[in-house]
Formats: sequence, C-alpha cells, structure tokens
Amino acid sequence: MLEPALEEGAESVPAGGVGLTLTVTAIRFTGPDAAEVDFTLDKDGAYFTAATVGTAERIDGRWMVSAETMCTLVSRVGIACPVGG
Repeated sequence: MLEPALEEGAESVPAGGVGLTLTVTAIRFTGPDAAEVDFTLDKDGAYFTAATVGTAERIDGRWMVSAETMCTLVSRVGIACPVGG
C-alpha cells in the first residue's frame, strides 16, 4: 500500500503539496490501457522536480498514475516506498 509513503510525502513537502502543478509534456500510448507520460512538477510557479517519465494505466475507465511512478516521485524527497508499490 502506498498510503503511508504518500502521507509522509505530503508532510515533507511545504504546505503539504498545495501549489504543486503537474504539466504533461508528452503522452505515448503503449497499449489500450497503458501509457508513458512525460511531465514536470512546479511549486508555486518555481521548478520543483526534474522532468520525469512515468506510466499511467486505465482502471475502470479512469487514467491513474502508476504506483511505480508515485514511488519514483516520493523517493526524490527521501521517502521509501513499500516493495511492490
């Protein structure tokens, strides 16, 4: 479960992530329910994290960020994700 890592991430980021903006710069569909997504994160208009390539999957008709991508993001602020996302 990712919840503990995400909660720790919200506490680590000033204002709990308020003011974060995710900008998608490219999408490559790798299957009918899977995609690679290039994106950047800014906080209050300033650079927050390096350009990232993540993955997304369609679950029950909604596109969701993969657990692997979420773990990549929280690891950048020193938070360990559970094995297996």
